[in-house]
Amino acid sequence: MATILILVLPLPSHINSHALLAAKLQARGHKVVFGAMEDAVSRIKDYGWPCIPFFSSRLPEGKMKDWLSGEMDRPGWRGKLDYLLAERRKLMEHENFVEDLITGGYVEFLKAVNELDPAVILIDNGLHTYWALMARMVGVPIAYTSLLLPTAADDVIPPLDSLLYPARDVVSKLRVALAWRLHFTARCVRTMLMRLAGIPGPIASIRRLARATGYPRKQLNVRTLLFPLLELPTLMFCPREFDFPEAKTGPLVHHAESLINLDRPEPDFPWERLEPSKKLIYCSLGSVAYNRYFFQQVLDAVAREPEWQLVMNIGPAFSQSDFGRIPSGTILVNGAPQLALLRHADAMINHGGINSVRECIFFGVPQVVFPIFFDQRGSAARVQFHQLGVTGEFAKASPDRIHHLLQQILTDPDFRNRSRGMSAKFQDREKEQQSVAFVEGLLEVRSQAMARWTGSVDE
Repeated sequence: MATILILVLPLPSHINSHALLAAKLQARGHKVVFGAMEDAVSRIKDYGWPCIPFFSSRLPEGKMKDWLSGEMDRPGWRGKLDYLLAERRKLMEHENFVEDLITGGYVEFLKAVNELDPAVILIDNGLHTYWALMARMVGVPIAYTSLLLPTAADDVIPPLDSLLYPARDVVSKLRVALAWRLHFTARCVRTMLMRLAGIPGPIASIRRLARATGYPRKQLNVRTLLFPLLELPTLMFCPREFDFPEAKTGPLVHHAESLINLDRPEPDFPWERLEPSKKLIYCSLGSVAYNRYFFQQVLDAVAREPEWQLVMNIGPAFSQSDFGRIPSGTILVNGAPQLALLRHADAMINHGGINSVRECIFFGVPQVVFPIFFDQRGSAARVQFHQLGVTGEFAKASPDRIHHLLQQILTDPDFRNRSRGMSAKFQDREKEQQSVAFVEGLLEVRSQAMARWTGSVDE
């Protein structure tokens, strides 16, 4: 039996998927322990897994919520100024934490991990680069796990924050190259503005930490959409079939099953209010983004069709009284049992979050995707490429547009058929257990290395 340490981002979707991976590994006889910020500890323990809290004094409970907080609508100059000042404070706190790691603060992490003595460490690549840099110092095989599709720069595949398709001719190659160039130019501009505001450049700080932890600078890939990446094998929590056909795999990229935790706890729901004779439309913008204006546009769009019923997750910030017009039969909830609803839904309106997209595919539900930021555009591009649904612009969402897109996927049976076809591929991957094979492959690498080391000592 091997001990496996999983470092995970404290967001529900990330914890859900990694908890399922942990259960699969435990079924194979392995011991699994999680490591995370304080924000994740209680949720992980609710699943029944032990969890080591790291850097509790610097990353206390509530820190992740603070980093992610901020209204989507910021009216007036004062609102914008308050937002910018709050963002500056968050960035300064984070960079001060990284500076503490550079000057030896990583010893706290190493001490806790060495006491656990794991055989393998898996690192959620939604976490910042410093987690992987510290894990590497332990001296055991490490690998990334990823709910995201690849984020590193590529000559053929467009950035994950783009709605572009892969480069296939001269014109599309120029578009893809320009998209990457614009991304890195914008990053340079942001870094300059941060420095003017007294905030250290984040990539420069990570390079310093790499040097302090002994990681070769040339192997640190800074040409990525999110954080600099170490040269490590990566387990993708998404079947290969959903990505563009041109996407590279290579020795470091391993696609597995979707790791959707079908047994995860979900909120209660008034099931008796569903009307089986009507088309069920489910709408949610995930666990982070909520927008009252957008929700009202959806309500007005659905109101035009008496044979449609809407279930909408309005998140924790709103109540029914926040909306002026609510069509008859609509169910508004402050948290939805998404998996259970997708078993009944005829269509879902979502934001392009990779977890919502994967779950729609798993249950064969056509999608209307309104991406808001970052990887949501890349997910939307792939949904449209495979014709599993349609996409719209979030900022231009109107009742007319939303109604038109819903009609498209509800009246054309090909959307449902293609979604079910991709669902079959996803469910086939579930049977293959590629995630477990990947982790046990890392354990085999460690066993072979230990055998070589022991043999050299015996000699």
